[in-house]
Amino acid sequence: IVINLSEMRLYYFRPNEAVISFPIGIGSEGRETIVGTTRVVSKRPNPTWYPPPAKRAEDPDLPAAVPPGPDNPLGDFALYLGWPRYLIHGTNQPYGVGRRLSAGCIRLYPEDIARLYPMVSIGTPVTVVDEPVKLGWSKGDLFLEIHPTQAQADELEDKRRFTTRVIDRLVERIKQAAGEHAGRLDWELVARAAKDRSGVPVKITH
Repeated sequence: IVINLSEMRLYYFRPNEAVISFPIGIGSEGRETIVGTTRVVSKRPNPTWYPPPAKRAEDPDLPAAVPPGPDNPLGDFALYLGWPRYLIHGTNQPYGVGRRLSAGCIRLYPEDIARLYPMVSIGTPVTVVDEPVKLGWSKGDLFLEIHPTQAQADELEDKRRFTTRVIDRLVERIKQAAGEHAGRLDWELVARAAKDRSGVPVKITH
């Protein structure tokens, strides 16, 4: 499993099969999802939610444990990670997918976790990255995909716009990816993609 926080996307690399991908919700400001490498250490259908102390401090009416059911924010399935209190799980609040609203866990739509859950075995490696820039070749052309940073995503949530920021080593990375085809690069398209950060792949060769 590879999770890209900037992209708000989870990728599951199945042995000898095509990669499948799902949109996710991630940790909010001050409760960011951890970046690094871990594993799936256990998995449970109909999980019980044990609100962490910080959550119960915010809402003293929360019980010590929330049983399976419509009030359980973990949804119907949960994959427990090697990082304590960090899970990949469903949700009873689908509007949180594609947004930074969780306390650090990774949320999937109910139908997506139901599809992913039976395929993932205990011990599956999980890598979490925060990479807003993606480059890849398709049918002889180089494509660039740039997502907002997490800080810019928060700005979009609050103000419906974000502050433009310089992307470190972007030109260097593009030239490296282009290799001997660097002369085919359209730098106007690169500049536009870097400004818009639309998250849509843009062809940058001609």
